[in-house]
Amino acid sequence: MLGVRPVADLEPQHALIRVDYQLGRDGTRTALKTAESRRALDIPPALMQRLLALIEARGAGLNPYAFVFASRNGTGLARKVTRRALDRAVKAANLAAPKPTLHDLRHTHASMLIWLDYNLVDIQRRLGHRKPDTTLKLYAHQWKYREAQRSQIGAQLERLFADGTGSASGLPESVQRRALPAAASRW
Repeated sequence: MLGVRPVADLEPQHALIRVDYQLGRDGTRTALKTAESRRALDIPPALMQRLLALIEARGAGLNPYAFVFASRNGTGLARKVTRRALDRAVKAANLAAPKPTLHDLRHTHASMLIWLDYNLVDIQRRLGHRKPDTTLKLYAHQWKYREAQRSQIGAQLERLFADGTGSASGLPESVQRRALPAAASRW
């Protein structure tokens, strides 16, 4: 801990970020679209410590309304400033085109959660979607791809036909009777 009262939206003891509002284009706090958009996100404790260190380095550790990422005068960052920062990070990382947008980071996060096998409702809540259908519509292709990668059907079929005869000899007798006969070898 940095020994200062953290900003109001950060809960260091639980490594949580509360999302209660968003910044409008003019830098003022505006309401979120739905009640479900209000949420708490758990983050890695080391990341929480880095965020608190950023606030402390600016001397804003005692301000409960301080922004984690702020302009020199302490206000929220303009969209173009954050976009330029992302562009610099993309260039430094030598990422291939197309350049990701700020919203792409949200999609990347959702894709990572799917890859880590989090369920639909957990992801829906983390993204702040009102209904799970919204999350499913946006990311159905990710789940399909993940399921295909985890599928063992191909490997299991391979074991059944591993004897090289093309017969279903690896199947139980009751299933073998219903299986198609082995094709005549053409080779």
